[in-house]
Amino acid sequence: MVHSPHGGCGIGLERLILKLLDKNNIREAILFPHFLEILIVLHCNNMVSCIFCKIAHHREPAHIILENNIIIAFLDIDPISDGHMIIIPKEDIKDIHELSPITCKHLLYTAKILADVLKETFDFDGINIQATSGYFQDVPHFHLHVFGRHKNNDIEVKYPENISIDERDLVDNKNKILKNLDKL
Repeated sequence: MVHSPHGGCGIGLERLILKLLDKNNIREAILFPHFLEILIVLHCNNMVSCIFCKIAHHREPAHIILENNIIIAFLDIDPISDGHMIIIPKEDIKDIHELSPITCKHLLYTAKILADVLKETFDFDGINIQATSGYFQDVPHFHLHVFGRHKNNDIEVKYPENISIDERDLVDNKNKILKNLDKL
């Protein structure tokens, strides 16, 4: 038996609460000691509402391709091309600024492996690895998209028109970045 920091013992209170919620057995859940406290902790940690957290903890179905104790990769249900995959950290991490160095290594190494597999499997001419952090992020859980492209397909990434910048601005930007880089 596992002793919970929330009191009691058993299979793990968080897991039990999620099981009760998944079955919509609210009456039984409310009778369970510390139900609201645990529910608040889970919700604050996004474990109840985040679709990627649910997939990472096998509470939502997914076509899993690769998994270890830090990341999980699965097929995108709204793919851009054949084999389009999403790689996520199992930990509830909102954006790139919260990633640990070890999680970064696992994410990028997995992206490289999956890019190689996609190229071999579907004979793609190119591979995109894409992440959005913060504004315009479709799911508030850090993730990488890995998808392939063929020469004549209509997949395109649209960016706004490039800004014009002169040499002085480039030097100024470089100095600002280096100043902040030294702080990290």
